[in-house]
Amino acid sequence: MIDSVKIDGYKSILSQHIELHPMNVVLGGNGVGKSNLLSVFPFFRKIIQSRDWEYSHAVDASRLLYMGRKITDKIRLSFHFVDSWLDLMTIELKDVDNNLRVRSLFVEENEGIVSTPVQTKEANVDRLRGMVDQYWVHHFQDTGDKSSFRTISRVSDNRFLRADGSNLASVLYRIRMSDPGLFRRIEDVIHETTPSFRCFDLMPDTLDGENVRLLWRPVGDDVLFDEFQLSDGSLRMMSLVTLLLQPELPSLILIDEPEIGLHPAAVSILSDLLKKASERTQIIISTQSIDLVNRFSPEDIIVGDYVNNQSVFKRLNTDELKSWLDDYTLGELWEKNIFGGQPY
Repeated sequence: MIDSVKIDGYKSILSQHIELHPMNVVLGGNGVGKSNLLSVFPFFRKIIQSRDWEYSHAVDASRLLYMGRKITDKIRLSFHFVDSWLDLMTIELKDVDNNLRVRSLFVEENEGIVSTPVQTKEANVDRLRGMVDQYWVHHFQDTGDKSSFRTISRVSDNRFLRADGSNLASVLYRIRMSDPGLFRRIEDVIHETTPSFRCFDLMPDTLDGENVRLLWRPVGDDVLFDEFQLSDGSLRMMSLVTLLLQPELPSLILIDEPEIGLHPAAVSILSDLLKKASERTQIIISTQSIDLVNRFSPEDIIVGDYVNNQSVFKRLNTDELKSWLDDYTLGELWEKNIFGGQPY
């Protein structure tokens, strides 16, 4: 688990030290930097996955540096881990001709070894890359007819649900074959949020056996429907349920505004799934949903604001809000601007 992250010079974040818990709900209005905070982790992943420990971003450095190249010339990220062979990792990237390149990258292992990754044992390098391999931000917003959701997926692409949901049918098929009880539970949860849904009908293509489609049957009829006959909200909820109930969870789950397009009853079920999944892995989500915020404790909440031309983040504390929580919900306090991060 990531215990804390220190971010300097990245996008709208000038300098922030953020403690992380198993469950982290980042809230705030548009433009305060919630998505920028989540994007730090896949950015970190890209650097670590680079085989030669060099990194050059295709996007202009100005788009990633705080206030652009005229103000900032480097990005520095520090990750502190717990319950891991890795204790601390610090990366500094320097602007070189409008490209970002790794200037320094240091690892501190729990055995007390401090080194660059090149000097780190190759086995530990592979462990590090494996640890960050699934640092994706799951969006699930693009559910149009040409979205990745509504495409045929390969049966073999089934270990983890991808950030765009493109392999949803493959992951569900694997769960159906390996754990029928869990598969039925997923179907039951989806039925709770989509009453017209009865069950999936997932089988590889009979011609090549390499592809599988998201086929399903409705309540009260045996007709077979496909992914184009699902509403946007139903498709998003199917993906969220599968992501959070899949048997193997990545070391970190990142979700950008999971509540979009969901009925309040589905938001309630979603919050329960998030809490349960956070017992098995670390979760960071961003949200603007009062309904979702109301279902978490203050210690789960990280409030984002934009102050003096920079994103700032603070974690709520129950003791500091105790007198208010006797009469108001967290969502109501958010609307009243008691702790910032206004949803306006």
